[in-house]
Amino acid sequence: MDPPKNKFFVLAGIELNQNIVLLAIVGSELEMAAIKSRDLRNMMVGMDVSDYACLRHTSKLNCSKVVNKELTEVQSHINSGQFTKKGTLRTIHKKKMIEFLLKSPRVPPAYKDIIKGETPTLIEFK
Repeated sequence: MDPPKNKFFVLAGIELNQNIVLLAIVGSELEMAAIKSRDLRNMMVGMDVSDYACLRHTSKLNCSKVVNKELTEVQSHINSGQFTKKGTLRTIHKKKMIEFLLKSPRVPPAYKDIIKGETPTLIEFK
């Protein structure tokens, strides 16, 4: 049996006053290819192993949507060791991520201001 795959997301934005953290999911090329909409598939940012040593294979950052979590929940996962910071996105990937998230119809307008000011951080979760 194969060991469980490492799972990653990118911290796309934080709004302290509202206790919100926005996360963009990193998935395998196969997982992202399963997305049927061509427009949504075009909102993926390729992440190569040579750029991110923590990745085991080329991956895609899904910039068509974000997941929102409470900041206190994310902090709890970091404190317990379930979430581990692995670095920040390269500038080219950061620019593409922000561009795609800001134009995505699946990202609520209220979140778009939150996304603009963050330094995207790659995080592994167990």
